[in-house]
Amino acid sequence: MNIAEKTLAELREILEAYLLKNNYRKTPERFSILEAIYYFNKRFDAEILHIEMINKKYRVSRATIYNTLEILIACNRIVRLHFNRNIAEYEIATTKGEHFYIVCLDCHEIMDIDEEFFRGSAEEKKGSRFGFEIKQQVLNIFGKCMNYANGSCDKKAETLKCL
Repeated sequence: MNIAEKTLAELREILEAYLLKNNYRKTPERFSILEAIYYFNKRFDAEILHIEMINKKYRVSRATIYNTLEILIACNRIVRLHFNRNIAEYEIATTKGEHFYIVCLDCHEIMDIDEEFFRGSAEEKKGSRFGFEIKQQVLNIFGKCMNYANGSCDKKAETLKCL
């Protein structure tokens, strides 16, 4: 199940609960950003989201967008993606937790793939099924360290102090 399979009302409730629990303000801008993301249904970066908000006549600053993206990451509604570019991209989080991509080293096209790809041999991966000659594979796994068991990671707190 992905975020799109939940109703917008359920997502608003999740965001509202997270905001209240963490002493963030419940602003209409945050909920309009959530709604825009809900209807995007594709990868996006903060600038694309900002333009979308302007086109829909929402007055939302870039700072509000970036702050809201961080909140939505923290409450597991979206994930941040890095594809060897200088721009972070975001997409709706899946509850399955696994999502894979092939990225072209020349044109930077990004293609979604499924876990079946990893079961194939090296020769099969070079085949026309994906239209790519695989040059490199990198697997990034994201989770929460055991220090987080008490609700917050001391290392994260130390990192934030340095900023």
